[in-house]
Amino acid sequence: MTNQGPHITRRESIRSDPNVRGDHEAADPHAFRSILLPRGLERARVQRSREPACFVDLNLDQVVAAIVARRDENFLRPLFYSPYRSEQIVRYRQAVFADLEYPDVFRLFPAFCEAMRAVHADVAYAKKISAKRHRHMVILLAVSSYCEAVARLLGGLKSLPLQSAGLRTLRAYLAAYAGSDAFARLAAEAQDLKEFLSQVVPSRHVLELADASSGDMRLSDHAARSMI
Repeated sequence: MTNQGPHITRRESIRSDPNVRGDHEAADPHAFRSILLPRGLERARVQRSREPACFVDLNLDQVVAAIVARRDENFLRPLFYSPYRSEQIVRYRQAVFADLEYPDVFRLFPAFCEAMRAVHADVAYAKKISAKRHRHMVILLAVSSYCEAVARLLGGLKSLPLQSAGLRTLRAYLAAYAGSDAFARLAAEAQDLKEFLSQVVPSRHVLELADASSGDMRLSDHAARSMI
């Protein structure tokens, strides 16, 4: 006899669980601590730096290597080495991945991560610059890029019907952060400075902001692209 009842997918089953939906967490932006762990279980975090012995036998070492390639491997590898047996944590993470199965949700995060890598690259490069004006220009570009990336991620998340506690609480946290006086001042000052410089400094002369005596007129790749 054929079962005529409604078909419930794994994704729908996960999202119907009140323990992994964002009904309560999203109401309190301060509840967000990590996309990896639900509220109240932050101390349950396990951090293992050594690869489990079974990884080589199962070829999981190659899978992890492919996932973390060209990223912050020292930070990411322990996440794959640290399993959890808590059903609440597992369901919390499954709900996040259920949201990420939608292309419109997923595409926000690689773009944000790439923007953050560019910001970190500019900040690291600025520390090596001896010329004051040149250094300040690169820092300004990093600050501006950071603020724009946060605003884009928040805007994207606001436009989507998120279901997971993790992403909904992240969205609430970003809304509170981007709406804070400190962030608003930072974004406004960076934008004002960029607009002022665009009026007084022709783009073709941007590289000349560096002191001629420094011998280093190069901007980071991201900074150079931002000025063109």
